[in-house]
Amino acid sequence: PMGRSDPENSMKKIAGIVLALALIMGVVGIIHADGEITLVSDKVTAKFQQNMTFSLEAKGSTSDITRVTLYYQVGNQPVTSYAYPKFDAGRAIKAEYVWDTKKAYIPPGVTINYYYQLEDAGSHQLKTERKSFLYTDTRHTWKSKTTGQLTLSWYQGSDSFGNDLFEAAKTALAQLEKDSG
Repeated sequence: PMGRSDPENSMKKIAGIVLALALIMGVVGIIHADGEITLVSDKVTAKFQQNMTFSLEAKGSTSDITRVTLYYQVGNQPVTSYAYPKFDAGRAIKAEYVWDTKKAYIPPGVTINYYYQLEDAGSHQLKTERKSFLYTDTRHTWKSKTTGQLTLSWYQGSDSFGNDLFEAAKTALAQLEKDSG
């Protein structure tokens, strides 16, 4: 009958409107994604007492990437340092920073924390997630043993030798905790 609304027909209209809104929002989301900088890869390679090489690849969706800054922290130091990796500005970049560790001694076993900040010509920015890298003496094959806050690493001697050192270190740590509270 005329003039009466059909509940099934009304539901179809509402579903159609919801679908249309979802499609519009999806398109807006895609449009909003323009101008973003995307991290393709980043890695660190080290040659003990030679250098550490930080490598990064990134892409800009609408503008050339024009600035890359590497921020890094050595161990638990409260200071964050920065460097400017070498790269050619463009939509897709490969940036590299070589840290000469012959000039700046870094002890083995230290964790290097780092992240990048990138900027494109359209003033879009990307701050990458903070990552960690363990700087080790690669001249040796290391063995290690860990419990709680204690990690012992050694490269020469048997497992029995390492276990004896580990037990002595645990005893010393327990005594230090007892003495110092």
